[in-house]
Amino acid sequence: MLTCDIILGQDFCARRLHSIELRQMDVFFGVENKIVCFLIFTAKMYIYRKRISEDNLNFEGFIMYLHHLKCVEFEIAKENNKTDDCVEKWTFLE
Repeated sequence: MLTCDIILGQDFCARRLHSIELRQMDVFFGVENKIVCFLIFTAKMYIYRKRISEDNLNFEGFIMYLHHLKCVEFEIAKENNKTDDCVEKWTFLE
């Protein structure tokens, strides 16, 4: 049985995220790279949800949140026979 961890790896994206450099304007208005824009939006949503629930923010929690999104997207892609597209998208973070 295929799972997102088997296809995309268990050591998920922490190294890659540390290597992305963003300016303040990039965070406010986005960048041309679609996956980086997705990450910015996802980080904003993670921060918003944590603030609303009054939970602590931490990088490991954000990585776990991304991992969850990746697995959900992979399961949807698997149902639609589009796992190659999903793997291509998330491989950027490996």
